[in-house]
Amino acid sequence: GVVTKAQVGFFKLSNAWNDPTTLVKPYSLETEVVKTDLEYGVKINQFPVLRSDVSTQNNAPIDFLMIANVEARSLPEEDLVIDFDCYIREANGKQFKGNTEPPIKIIQKGENFERFNVACLISDYSNFDTKLTSRTVVFNAKYNFASQSWFRAYFIDEGKFREILEIGKNPFAYNKIEDPLLKGGIIKSQSTNGPVTFAVGTADFQTQPFVESENNIYRIVVLLSNNFVGLGNLRQIDDITLYVPNAVELVIGEDKQCDFEQTGQSISIGDGKFSTYKLIESQKRKANADCNLLVSNEARDCVDDKNELTYTCGFKINEISENADMFYSEFASRSDYVYEVKKLYAITIRNRQDNEIGCTALAENGCVTNPSCVVNYRDGQFESCGFC
Repeated sequence: GVVTKAQVGFFKLSNAWNDPTTLVKPYSLETEVVKTDLEYGVKINQFPVLRSDVSTQNNAPIDFLMIANVEARSLPEEDLVIDFDCYIREANGKQFKGNTEPPIKIIQKGENFERFNVACLISDYSNFDTKLTSRTVVFNAKYNFASQSWFRAYFIDEGKFREILEIGKNPFAYNKIEDPLLKGGIIKSQSTNGPVTFAVGTADFQTQPFVESENNIYRIVVLLSNNFVGLGNLRQIDDITLYVPNAVELVIGEDKQCDFEQTGQSISIGDGKFSTYKLIESQKRKANADCNLLVSNEARDCVDDKNELTYTCGFKINEISENADMFYSEFASRSDYVYEVKKLYAITIRNRQDNEIGCTALAENGCVTNPSCVVNYRDGQFESCGFC
């Protein structure tokens, strides 16, 4: 997300050029979300129970049914696979699992939209107190999703760059380039809409154009930030692919931090050629750690860490002809992941005993003297006798 720029001296800024992690908040990527008229993904509209009060007698286990109303739209080129889950969240943090029907829903690709109901049945639940017990029922929907981002990058030869600076010109103005995504040497990326803000770009102090020089190593950054859609969380990263323009080479080696590895594959789009890189397995395993298996404090930290994930790699510009004009290409990235939305509902379990059965039939005096009953008054007059 957007962070406050740190005020740093020349020495710190010089270090940060090669190692942005020396700054308190090293990466700040602004991205422009390309809006569409359609909302993709999954939304839980309602999750009501047939009754919020559930009654039983003499500690007998209970069954109850809840119905969730869900709407979902698939991506243009991806089937939407939704897994449903529901459970009672108990006071000690444990879960009492229910059954959903259907357990899985598949919506075919092509921007197809469906609105439907999903049943959650809790059976044989008996972990409640002798009178009143409050519990929270949780309904989850996990689904696969894909987000994409692209980032325009301008390149220039070092000699040409210095020549332009010596005459007091800005390289963009000199080349008559007006880019609506450009502000103060920073290019804003663009991204698709989704439950996660997904952006690709460079550290905000590494301004454009990127200059071809042996000494210049820049850093490309891929950022995933949770949008908290429907109490949602990023649950799993399946893959992150980074497409690097032919003018650039990622700096991969033991002494350089790089979260991506070469695939040996490339793609061509128009006249441009792009090398393909993937997120390394160690970073994927770290992102996909199961927070539910950790103790409470570690689990909270684990969930918080997944709210914003950042992956980086250094890059340098390949040799550019001295006579070449400033030109541009694009970095692009795609993330395939699993996102989870949820809805919560509070219920009250009333556990009545045999000695409470007669409360409703009692007059005022009998009700007052029975500790299992409660007296109901209206305007100062006895109205009825009920159960505690």
